[in-house]
Amino acid sequence: MMLLSAVIMGGVLALAVSDVDAAELYRWKESGGAVVYADILPPDKVRDGHAVLNSQGREVRQLPPELSPEEREALRREEAQREALRREAQKQAERDAMLLKLYASETSILEARDARLAAQDAQCKVLERQLDDQRARLAMLEEREPGHAELPELKRRIEEGEQAIERLQQERQRTVEAFAQDLARWRALKRVSSSAPRSQLSP
Repeated sequence: MMLLSAVIMGGVLALAVSDVDAAELYRWKESGGAVVYADILPPDKVRDGHAVLNSQGREVRQLPPELSPEEREALRREEAQREALRREAQKQAERDAMLLKLYASETSILEARDARLAAQDAQCKVLERQLDDQRARLAMLEEREPGHAELPELKRRIEEGEQAIERLQQERQRTVEAFAQDLARWRALKRVSSSAPRSQLSP
């Protein structure tokens, strides 16, 4: 194996290269900083990164050092994060396109919100009327027939009705928040001037 130190003059390197029968040479840097040229790459230098030269001494490719397990894991996490950001940006673009397609104006957004809230309020009122009837019957039975067989089932239905009303109220709040976000995003997409009159969002 022929080794040449980096401190050798370029003319000497060219002369040495001309004497090498191999089609490729390798160049790497030792831990002390010295650059080494050789026609055979030591196995322990493969991982450290090296350059490959042709028979004329010109660099044809550069191979970086192999990554440690920790570096590979960090790189994997970075790539996963970039991919997650890319997917989120794509989803946001799709949501924006749908928002602009669904609503032609702020008024149309508010009308859609009010229609959704009205449907939820109507459903809630139906449940509240049912609960009122069930509570009235429960009170009557507990007063007149404390051991009536219907009491456990009646209490169960009342509890389920109360939970259903609570869920509807939570869903109503989510509806208000979702339409508020849609309106804000729609305005941003349409570049509405901050000085333009704004519709009231509160139901």
